[in-house]
Amino acid sequence: MDEQDRARILDAIGVPLVDFATPCRWSDKEPEIRGRFASVWRERNGSHLPVPELPKPSHTIDFSNTHFEKRFTADEMYFPSSIVKFTGARFDGISEFCGAHFRGKVQGSRASFQSDFFARKARFDMGVDFFRAKFSSLADFADTCFCAPASFTRARFGGDALFVTSKFHSSSKFSESEFEKDADFRSTVFNAGARFERTSFCDVASFAGGEFHAASNPSKSIAFSHSVFERPTSFRQALFLDGYPDFPGAVLHDKTSFTARMDPTSDEIAQDKDLEGRTFWPQRTKQDPVSARESCATIRHLLTQQGLPEEAHFFFRREMRFASQIGSFWQRLPYRSFGWLSDFGYSIQRPLWWLAGIWFLGMAAFWTVFSFPSGPPVLSESDLGTAAALSFSNLFPLFGFGRVFLSEVLAGLPRWAQVLSGAQTVLSLPLLFFLGLALRQRFRLR
Repeated sequence: MDEQDRARILDAIGVPLVDFATPCRWSDKEPEIRGRFASVWRERNGSHLPVPELPKPSHTIDFSNTHFEKRFTADEMYFPSSIVKFTGARFDGISEFCGAHFRGKVQGSRASFQSDFFARKARFDMGVDFFRAKFSSLADFADTCFCAPASFTRARFGGDALFVTSKFHSSSKFSESEFEKDADFRSTVFNAGARFERTSFCDVASFAGGEFHAASNPSKSIAFSHSVFERPTSFRQALFLDGYPDFPGAVLHDKTSFTARMDPTSDEIAQDKDLEGRTFWPQRTKQDPVSARESCATIRHLLTQQGLPEEAHFFFRREMRFASQIGSFWQRLPYRSFGWLSDFGYSIQRPLWWLAGIWFLGMAAFWTVFSFPSGPPVLSESDLGTAAALSFSNLFPLFGFGRVFLSEVLAGLPRWAQVLSGAQTVLSLPLLFFLGLALRQRFRLR
């Protein structure tokens, strides 16, 4: 037994803790402490039973298959045991663990909590296992710290499930669980992925303001595969720091909301200083590009159904970026070219700059030809303005400026300059198309 354990026992039985930090002080008070323990033992159990040794706090605390008919209160208690077992236990009254600190692992498989369960501000150093646990009423894990793996696999939450501002420092599993009422994960931190496969959200769910870290290990990704969201779900202002959530086979409600931008606004930063310098979606990720592309396509489709073209295009651009990482070089090239030339149909500036560069290149080449003529007189008579006009007409052949005003100049150009003129026309067509896409997207044209 170490000094911390002794101090806690002393405090529990009412002995002053002052000056009891050293072994010599413990030995001085040991007879008094044992006497008090023996007195309480006989008072509760009768004098006919022998008094046992002082219990060791590190030993397992086993409440397995125990039926608690009344209120169970363990608020602010410290459990130094390596394992605390509630396996198969039944709690008929309110269960209170607010502020409790569990140094060891909590095993609560198939535990049944018939009334409200409170573990607000609790701390679980070695994790929890609530496999197939049943929370019939309110389950309050708000502001709770899970320092090791936390498993709620196949758990059933009959009332509101509150995990607001809780922190999962290791893996968290809610696979095949059922949330019959509100599932509130606002501002919850998932530091090693979050597993919600085949989970049923029967009422409103909120992950707004949450923080998701997707581990490179696939078993610790942000997974909502085959889950069902029957009511609106919010992912507004959630931070997906190094991976996109997986939604293969998931059924999302039509009113599910996402933040469709990278950077927080100044107002959001003013309300939450932690948002400064952070982004809602990762700039780079080690996630499988096929999986990430499917996730972005799912979100894009959902936002398109909501009539939010700007937000939908945000995820379309990310979908195209992941598409540019899939397949061979020649398979990736069209997507990468689309991104380089127009930011996937979103940028107005990029096509204009490319057109301006092609126009300037043509103008310089034609001006060189006019400055050192070796052909028909019409070339020696042309000036810089003619070179600029000729280059411009090549970029916009549909207007017919070249055929009407500059046909003689075009015919008199040397062969290489004619090839350049044709190349300008060919290159301008996709750039004009991309410019039209960007204008249509910017002004919501149909």
